[in-house]
Amino acid sequence: MPGSNVETTDHTWVAELWPAELQFRHAIGLPQEEAAVTGREVVPRTLQGLLEWAFVGSNPAATDSTRSLLLQYRSPPLYRTPANVLYPVGIRVQGFVESCNLRALGSWSRDSSPSSALQHIILYGGVHEEVFGQYISAISEVTSYIYRSLNCALPEGGGFSSQRTTLFVARRVFTKITHRNRGRPSVLEPRDDPLLEARAVEHEWRVTEKPRVGAYIVDETNPSIGTFVAVDPMSVGPGDFVDVCVGFDIAYRPGRGGRKSQVQVHLNIEHVVLLVAAARATDMAVDATEVLVETPGLEF
Repeated sequence: MPGSNVETTDHTWVAELWPAELQFRHAIGLPQEEAAVTGREVVPRTLQGLLEWAFVGSNPAATDSTRSLLLQYRSPPLYRTPANVLYPVGIRVQGFVESCNLRALGSWSRDSSPSSALQHIILYGGVHEEVFGQYISAISEVTSYIYRSLNCALPEGGGFSSQRTTLFVARRVFTKITHRNRGRPSVLEPRDDPLLEARAVEHEWRVTEKPRVGAYIVDETNPSIGTFVAVDPMSVGPGDFVDVCVGFDIAYRPGRGGRKSQVQVHLNIEHVVLLVAAARATDMAVDATEVLVETPGLEF
């Protein structure tokens, strides 16, 4: 699975700060200890490092004019180097699920607009707040780098705050159909939409991708390795310990008529992998303090 892993500022893998029962080096793609770490495999924690690691460039495949920008790696993977392939940045985050809706139609119903339909997952660190805070800090730094790259200040009271204790990661359910993508088929299966409600809006809005959701099954004979299997999105729920690849959804509206350009950066779900089910993970996540999380609203 793709994505870069986070180090602390003293170059310790954050994934290895979790208790031993929650460490999955193979599952999250940490480099072998004896292997050299390439630039793509680790999230830089300095501005110079970020400049050498990624850039904000155009996305020729975009069908939404406000989504024409993409945070991309500067160096493609060593094993795939076609000049016409883009490599969007993703960051691997492990944490406990506070809430989620990963179903194919997400939050959508016939009473709401397809443009606002989302799948989402909220992650937190439980009693391991300091460990989880390292992910939040790294993502905050990358988000700030995106705003700086576009010569835009972080919005007052908005943007992505490193003071959070949770991560709200989402993705848009529907794709707006235009002349450029009219040939892209719906990927919905009968079980995704038993009432055929999405078919009624298919001429304007279509589900062309679904979240990639899987589980990591540890090899009983060799716990250091395992196998990925696809699972139903409803298999993931509160209390589970998961690995999420977080992307960056850049909404950009250029300034016109003296108005300033507007930028919003949202965290986007690239994949979700169940590592430890709630029945085993709950004792590692909670203490006597109840965790209350308010789901933030997103404007797309």
